[in-house]
Amino acid sequence: MAITINGNGTIGGISAGGLPDGTVTRDELAAAAKGSILQIAQDIDDAETSTSSTTFVDSGLILASFPNPIQSTSKVYATINLLFSESYSGSWAQPHYFTLFQGTDVADGANIGDATRGMGGGNAVSNAVDSYNKYDMQNLTASLLHTPTNTNPYYRLFYRTLASNRSVFIGSAAEISVNYDVGRTIVTIMEVAQ
Repeated sequence: MAITINGNGTIGGISAGGLPDGTVTRDELAAAAKGSILQIAQDIDDAETSTSSTTFVDSGLILASFPNPIQSTSKVYATINLLFSESYSGSWAQPHYFTLFQGTDVADGANIGDATRGMGGGNAVSNAVDSYNKYDMQNLTASLLHTPTNTNPYYRLFYRTLASNRSVFIGSAAEISVNYDVGRTIVTIMEVAQ
């Protein structure tokens, strides 16, 4: 059957498999499909860390990046999943905040979340008037769609606490014992075509 270009802009005479290999690539199709996921990367860490800093500091747990440079028009959908706890201080519980900083392989870059609240936050206990609260842990999941500042973005997990009289722990209960080390801090990044 002959290939024809019809007056209404359609092409006739092409059957499934009728184009030579390599004529239309997967990348070309994905790039044209807005909202499609072009690549996914994930970083998982089972270590524990803590801080009493009231400004965002690098957890040292996560350095997530894509296997290939992203398209200059793409956005990145980033998710955080972690367990956290807080130390006992004899007063009511307080919020702790978590976020991702997007930079390069050698520079932290900038917070992709809210300047104060990051991408998400919470407290690990309902109160802290009982010293047994140091065994409590809370799950946090946060996500954000953002526009990266370069085509080879790197993501680092940052966190902070509200007041320095209490520490926040990631990957473990505040109780110092391997029995409470739960790890599983996970950051997933997805390139989204625009």
